[in-house]
Amino acid sequence: MRNATRLLQIAAALCIVVLAAVLIAVFAAPKRTAEAPGRDGLSVAAERETREETPAPAPQEPSVPPEPAPIGEPEAEPAPAVTVPEELADALAAAGIEPGALTCAQLLAVESAGSEGTLRAYETADGRSWTEALAPVACWVGKNGVSAAKTEGDKMTPAGLFALGTAFGIEPKPETGLAYRSVTADSYWVDDTDSPYYNQWVEGGKGKTFRSGEHLIDCTPQYELAVVIEYNTADPVPGAGSAIFLHCGEQYTSGCVAVAHDDLVALLRWLDADKAPAILIR
Repeated sequence: MRNATRLLQIAAALCIVVLAAVLIAVFAAPKRTAEAPGRDGLSVAAERETREETPAPAPQEPSVPPEPAPIGEPEAEPAPAVTVPEELADALAAAGIEPGALTCAQLLAVESAGSEGTLRAYETADGRSWTEALAPVACWVGKNGVSAAKTEGDKMTPAGLFALGTAFGIEPKPETGLAYRSVTADSYWVDDTDSPYYNQWVEGGKGKTFRSGEHLIDCTPQYELAVVIEYNTADPVPGAGSAIFLHCGEQYTSGCVAVAHDDLVALLRWLDADKAPAILIR
């Protein structure tokens, strides 16, 4: 019994010794402190401090791709240069007209001095290159010359660029590309500024409200052949001038443009309504 008690005492003592050894080992073991080395040889504390001192990278805005540059309208190619003979270039420049602004394909150009002048005929096939179509001819204008402020009865020919309209005459229809109207015994061109028919062709005087007008069949040789110059014909302004034609004649006029009969025959043969003929007077 004593031996068993002794063994228990020895065992208890051994347990105490072992427990003491364990405690000593635990408390005596080196601890990882703030000075203990960490990664890359830095102490844990220093590593922590470094992490705290290094500012965190600022959050970046999401990358937005740049907007593509706007695509504009393609630049228009410059209009091709218009070439014209020297005399026509001078006439257009004097009238303040750019060659590229012409919308006709046939053009008569009248250059006057006093009541006499020269008429030239030009044409273009493509709107870019103008050439002289016929030889120049002598012409006559109003007794008092040419004016940009034409009035009724002033015996002046209006200056400017005008379309050429219907051809007409006492003679049978000649060869021409223009519409042609034959003069009759009842054909009048009204010059009465108070009439609603001012500056218009009227067929038959009976029942028409006008006091005066040219009786076309009586006007020879002027209206043997003629072409209407479209001056003051669209919505006519009373008193601005009437009955302005290209007609036959070899002397000054009351406001028209005159050429010799044979020259007008040649012009009528050349003129073509499909080419929007016009006349420039200066």
